[in-house]
This record gives sequence, C-alpha cells and structure tokens, in this order.
Amino acid sequence: MEKEIAKHFLKGIPASPGIVIGKACVFQDILYLVERRDVEKGRAEEEILRLKRAIRQVIDELVEDNLRVSQEIGKREAEIFLAHVAILEDPYFISKIFQDIRESGINAEASVLREIEEFKKVFEKMDDPYIKTRAQDLSDIGRRVIQKLMPSPQNGCDLEEPVIIVASELTPSDTIRLDREKVLAFATESGGKESHAAILARSLGIPAVVGLEGLVSKVKKGDLLVVDGDMGILLINLPEELIENYRELQKSRESYRTELSKVIPLSSETLDGHEVRLWANIGGLADLEYALHFGAYGIGLFRTELPFLVWRRFLTEDEQFYLYQKVLTEAKGREVTIRTLDFGGDKFIEDGRREREKNPFLGYRSIRVFLREKALFRQQLRAILRASAHGKVKVLIPMISSMEEISEVREVFEATKSELRREGISFDEEISLGVMVEVPSVAIIADQVVKEVDFLSIGTNDLIQYTLAVDRDNELVNPLYQPLNPAVLRLIQMVTEVAKKAKKSVTLCGEMAGNPTYIPLLVGMGLSDLSMNPYALLEAKKTIRSIERQRWEQMARRVLDLPSVEAISRLLSEGDGPR
Repeated sequence: MEKEIAKHFLKGIPASPGIVIGKACVFQDILYLVERRDVEKGRAEEEILRLKRAIRQVIDELVEDNLRVSQEIGKREAEIFLAHVAILEDPYFISKIFQDIRESGINAEASVLREIEEFKKVFEKMDDPYIKTRAQDLSDIGRRVIQKLMPSPQNGCDLEEPVIIVASELTPSDTIRLDREKVLAFATESGGKESHAAILARSLGIPAVVGLEGLVSKVKKGDLLVVDGDMGILLINLPEELIENYRELQKSRESYRTELSKVIPLSSETLDGHEVRLWANIGGLADLEYALHFGAYGIGLFRTELPFLVWRRFLTEDEQFYLYQKVLTEAKGREVTIRTLDFGGDKFIEDGRREREKNPFLGYRSIRVFLREKALFRQQLRAILRASAHGKVKVLIPMISSMEEISEVREVFEATKSELRREGISFDEEISLGVMVEVPSVAIIADQVVKEVDFLSIGTNDLIQYTLAVDRDNELVNPLYQPLNPAVLRLIQMVTEVAKKAKKSVTLCGEMAGNPTYIPLLVGMGLSDLSMNPYALLEAKKTIRSIERQRWEQMARRVLDLPSVEAISRLLSEGDGPR
C-alpha cells in the first residue's frame, strides 16, 4: 500500500487542519502573464498616471474588503487589508515604481512586477518562517494592481460544484472572494503556516496544505485529490480502496479535533497537580487572537521584526508605540514579553551601509547591531517602555553572548528610563529586563548572567543550531539537528536549575516547547513555563494533563546520564516513563 500511495504523493506544510476529498480546480496566476514592453519616450508620465488610477481603485477595494471580512469573519483577519492599504500609500514603495517607469522606460505592469520581485528576494532570504511568508502580501498587492492595469483572464475555476483549489500561490484577496460553500480545501506551491491566506483558511475552517513543490505541474482540473491539512500531504488520483481508507481517517480526525477542543477551558496541570503555564509566541495581532482563543497564559515571545520588514525601514518611535500598545490592549491584562529586534544575518534591513557577510548568522546581527546603533536601540526601548503604561510588559533581549553585552544593554535601558522620567512620560517602573539563552556561551555562564537580569528565556531553535554547529535549513546536515542531543539537554537543564536557584523565572520557547514528544521530558527537567506557536497549545495542554511530573523527574535524571541521542530516544520510546 505504501508503494501505491508514494506514486500519488506530495509532501508540503500543514497550514490549516482537516482532511477532505474532492476534485481539483487549478487557479491561474496573473503574474505569469505580465509582459514587458517599452514605453515611448516622453510618455512615462502617462504610464504613471495610469498606475495611480489603478492604485486608487485597489485601495478602495481593500477598504471594502476590510469591512466585509470584519463583518463576516472578524476584525483580526480583516487587518491585513488595511496593512495592504498602508503599503500602497507608502511613498517609498510607490516612488520606487514611478522612478523605475521613468528611468527604465517600461510599462507599469512590468515595473510593478519587478519591484514586487525585488521585495520578495529580501523577504525570502529570512530565516524566520513567519517573516518569510510576508513576501506573499507583497505579491497579493502586486496582483491586484496588475489586474487593474491589464485585462484579467479567468482564473480557471467556475466553482459550479465544491472543489479543492490548487494554485501556485493563493493570496488573501483570492481567499475572501471564493464562495466558501464551494471550496473544500486549498493546496498551493508556495506559502507557510503564518501566511494570511493560511490564517484565513483556519478562520473559515477550510483545510489547507502549502509548500507543495511541483504542485501545479502535477495536478490538472478534475483530478481527484485528498488534502490532509493535519499532516501536510496531498494525494492525487488514488485508487478507490485507498480513498475509502482516507474517508475512515477523515471521520476519526474530525472526532479527535472535537475532543481536543474540550481542553480549552481546563487547567494546564499534570496528574499530580503541578501547573505548567503555556504561553504563546506571536508575530502580530493575527496570532494574538488565536493565542487567546486557545487559552494561552500570556505572550511568552512577541517578535517585533515584521512591520520593519514590510515597510523596509526603521519605524518611528510613535509607530512602534502604537503597535505595542494595541497588542497590550488586545491581550486583556495578560503579560506580554516583547523581544527587541532580531534582525541579523540575511534578516538585516538592507540600507546599503555594510557589505554582504560571508557567514551572516555568526556575524553582525541582533543585539550586536543595536549596541552599535544605540540611537535605534533607544528608540525601540522608548516605545516599549511607553507601552508598558498600558499593560503588563517584559523586555527580552536576543542573541546575547557575553556579560559585557548584558552590562551595556542594562546601561542603555536605564538611561532610556531616566530620559523618559525627565520628559514626564509614564511607564512601568518595575518593568523586567531579560535575555534569550540561545548562544552556548551564555548557557555556560548562566549562574553569572542570572544575577544581572530579571528573567531568562531559552531559545531552543538557535541554541541547538549553535551548540551542534548545524544549520537546520541545510538538507545536507539537517539530520544532525537533534533536540535530544545530550549536550543540548544538559545546557537546558543547567539554565533551568540556575534560574530556579536564583528564584528567577525561566521560559523555554521554540519548536521543542510545543512538541508533545519533548514536553514530558521538559517538565521532568523542571520547566514550568513553555512558550509555543498558538496552534500547538491544545496538544501541549492535553499532553501535560496526561503525565505525572514526579515520574518524569525520575525519567529526566536517567536521560541526562545517557551519552547519545540514540540511547535517549530508545529509553523514551521503550515506555519506561509515563507517556
């Protein structure tokens, strides 16, 4: 059976849960139909005027879409359309297109496409999946403008019957215009879990799988598809006996999700009464509402990079303040840990002030940038401090590697607070300052670090990478990226014990925190605060409610004595501890 399935199988990224079976309808992408043509000399201004009219029409439509989605789905999902309006009204973004038309002498459609592609190159280099998928927002804007500039062909889907939409890329504007009663699922070649189309799919209850390489070339209209949004797979024209197997699986998955939702109002406690606080990692308001719906204790990590990357400039203090204040207001009294900018490596804003680095992830990044660009650092700190007057906030500094950096950060932090006091601007005088433990050097001297900060946050994704010298996105060495490596586990244990002894809080965030395979062991190692993707919260709570901490403490002691990943995995899989 496995060989038979393999012939019809595509693996992608699960973006919205559920299993559906239905016929395919393949969307056409207008971006592939754009042709470049030269504009006659002296007629560039006419082309720019044509573009301005198209932009005005798109802005009007985006405002209408915002109102429609607010009413039909929710304000959170609708905010993306106002963000698109802001981009189209951004003079920097638009002026670059105008300049290209004038200097290159090409038509507006081609110039819009070229600018979108340039932005996408910057975004798609980034190591944060959430930020990387923002490139799709720019593509969506480009499509809408181009559709106004050139005759738009039919997308290829008449939706006379319920179908599975197949596309190279499916944008938020595509998504909201679809008849929900006629759409069974989405399947796309590009995109990620954090794309707005994926978020809308989840809101609408439509299963979705993205990142399916070669999808459009392998599927044609009318093909019978199975979309498994839980596992991230798509199956094409399976034999009837295998289709029947999936129908049974579909029923059991639906039953499981119904049961899982029942844990939302329940406490996050082990069987022996130990509370494990489950926090959410967010990148903006879209994630925040899911975090609250799924019962997050608070926000353990608010990544602040996204708006800077969307606008490709450093936001003003007031712009940042407004964003942080809005998140705090929506958090409704829950504590929010705001991480300062984690630009770095190929995530840095390209402003032309530095040469390309040979090894960017070990170079000029994150707090290393801010300690050189202290005016920008103070600007973000001022915005966060001002926002702290409107809710519970903690400040988290990423990529710390030495005590000297901590001292320098503390100095800037205290100076910024003094500056606000002199100006008569209110903020939380008791606001906490903490650091990410993601570089092994800091984990090793955690006993010294904890004396100088108010809390610690263990960032497992980078800690594993740096400890094992493995790039998790490099397929050649990806198997060496091992969360259960004894060195990694001992560093986590060391930091946890140090924090506990110093009576300082420690939170573990990253992929490990939301993985049911690792959660029992982490609890046994003494961690009581785990921060994860909002969509992992229910599985995590279900896992916690099924284990006894005392028994997993015994298991953790045994695990930490083992010399290899293989030995640790074998012990955990043998069931010698509670499951």
